[in-house]
Amino acid sequence: MQHKLFPMFLLALCLALQGVADAQFKTVQQSDRIDVMRDGKLVTSYLFRSGTKPVLWPIHGPDGHKMTRSYPMDATIPNEAHDHPHHRGLWMTFGEVDGGDWWAEGKDKGIVAVGMRIGP
Repeated sequence: MQHKLFPMFLLALCLALQGVADAQFKTVQQSDRIDVMRDGKLVTSYLFRSGTKPVLWPIHGPDGHKMTRSYPMDATIPNEAHDHPHHRGLWMTFGEVDGGDWWAEGKDKGIVAVGMRIGP
């Protein structure tokens, strides 16, 4: 996410969290993820491994609308661009740290794993 878009993201997140105080949240452990549920509906899934990093995908707003694109997680959605295959929901990593590139994916790139770091 570009730094210029971050304030817009924060505003959208604040608007999405309206009414959260009255909501009932729970997590459901799966073999490959943890699902976060609000009032019995999926908010997001924390995927332990997606490509080379853990991600939150999909992300649904309080009204149930999906806030993240489907590709590359689900390439079957019609009329959606098939660009940027490394953009999988919401994730955080850094490029060029200790001689490794933890942001990009591919040969000689770092893998961010839950609880561990695997270098290039």
